[in-house]
Amino acid sequence: MHGDLVVYGSLDGAVVGGVRNVLVGKYGKFKADVQTNSVDVAGVIDGNVTCDEKITLRRTAVVRGKHSAREFKIEDFSTINKASLSGKIVPAKE
Repeated sequence: MHGDLVVYGSLDGAVVGGVRNVLVGKYGKFKADVQTNSVDVAGVIDGNVTCDEKITLRRTAVVRGKHSAREFKIEDFSTINKASLSGKIVPAKE
């Protein structure tokens, strides 16, 4: 698969290569390990995420696992639960 992956329902698995961007919608539940360019989370992501560029956590986001990226954009009220973040953290502009 080449391109973007959008999750609005539930998905279990792994994403390694071939996907440039991952979007987890507000009601999406994504249980996976991910290696990609960027991830934008409005729903739930449970797994280890490695991004070349950035991870954006929307106000409805819930994340668990180890997450590393060059940059994190975090909106107010995001939930970081039993997770570790590695990278530059900046506030997301609304």
